[in-house]
Amino acid sequence: MERAGIPTARYGVFDDISKARQAAVAIASDAGRVVVKLDALAAGKGVIVASGPEEAGAAVDSLAESAKASNCRLLVEECLEGYEASVIGITDGKDVVTLVPARDHKRALTVMRDRIRGGHGRRGACSRHRPGNARLDQQ
Repeated sequence: MERAGIPTARYGVFDDISKARQAAVAIASDAGRVVVKLDALAAGKGVIVASGPEEAGAAVDSLAESAKASNCRLLVEECLEGYEASVIGITDGKDVVTLVPARDHKRALTVMRDRIRGGHGRRGACSRHRPGNARLDQQ
């Protein structure tokens, strides 16, 4: 997204757990909340939203064992608040057709505070996006 000039959260992708922890703590210290994710399929259990530097370090430690076992990387990104929509495009290499925008990233089983656990899915159509909304169409 950076190469395309699309605004996005600060993030990093890490093989090294200690570097992931440092990045998570730094982002949480600056932004307040950070999202730590496994770069793998994890049945909805590979994401932790941490509030503050201490929780950010603990989130990395919590997912580190799974990352090692799955031979995958950790993604650390600034937590952005607000509305989010996903738009998927299908291309033949020349033309692009977009699917209906959909909402996702909903929490499930909120008993485990700030740990996203299963129940994910996509809901379409997005009530906030209508065809012709120039701002969303361009992004």
